[in-house]
Amino acid sequence: NFKMSFFKKHFKTILLITIVALLATLFSEEVNGAQAWIRFKSITIQPSEFAKVFMILTTALYLGDRKEIQSKAWYEYILAPTLILLLIVFIIAKLQSDFGSAVVLLAVTFVCYLIPSNPKIKKMQGWMTGLFVVGLILLALLSNPLVLEMISKLPIPPYMVSRFVSSADPLHDKGGDSWQIYNGLVAFIQGGF
Repeated sequence: NFKMSFFKKHFKTILLITIVALLATLFSEEVNGAQAWIRFKSITIQPSEFAKVFMILTTALYLGDRKEIQSKAWYEYILAPTLILLLIVFIIAKLQSDFGSAVVLLAVTFVCYLIPSNPKIKKMQGWMTGLFVVGLILLALLSNPLVLEMISKLPIPPYMVSRFVSSADPLHDKGGDSWQIYNGLVAFIQGGF
């Protein structure tokens, strides 16, 4: 039985545990260019998954408190969660080399910023909605072969390029790089997980 008051009371401790867990992955072995997992014998944990839940709760904590609406400027609402988000994204993207998880965390938190009905942040939410639409257009452009060719020329590791290609065309290598995406689509079509 979860209560937001528990999260609020133990926020700093939970933040510290999240950061330590994210940094603990740096002492594990690298898999496909990323150090994003903690292994305990046969159990594997990816702390960035817990960081996603943590950021959803952090956004709710800072942007959802309707009692203090009149006493804060708009930037005071978003400053702390944004700084925490940037720290976590830095650890995941730069130190763990897990660009995919960092992008998903940014996207999840971005959507969480759009949800609250706090009147102090309405203007910021309007700008963020515009950025969201631009992001969707850029995402749609990923299916264009010219864009994929430009991505392949960027100074990023080949496994990252293959992930972009797999996302754009899940049928191009069903037994290799696209295996997970392809099978996820098959399960979805069949009504399963």
